[in-house]
Amino acid sequence: LGPLSFAHLDTSLVAQLPGDRAMTLGEVLRFGTAPYRVQVFDAAGDALPR
Repeated sequence: LGPLSFAHLDTSLVAQLPGDRAMTLGEVLRFGTAPYRVQVFDAAGDALPR
């Protein structure tokens, strides 16, 4: 997929894909990133423990 950004907007999670790629709601995203390289954040923007 390349660079991928997420934004949490109240009750929605939005994925921004590079270039002109698009996705539909409920579509499964397949990641090629090792789990140890991924960071998840809570609603306040604080990083959750890995």
